[in-house]
Amino acid sequence: MSLQTATRKRRTKVARPNSKRKDHEYVQDICAALTISISYILFT
Repeated sequence: MSLQTATRKRRTKVARPNSKRKDHEYVQDICAALTISISYILFT
């Protein structure tokens, strides 16, 4: 419960360098950007 809410809150906010899971969040951001760009290219 805590992890999910924390990740959701961190997704809305900008990733901060002092966060404990900055690497994991960075990877999630990259994956999200990739999926968005791929879907945008496919559906456009």
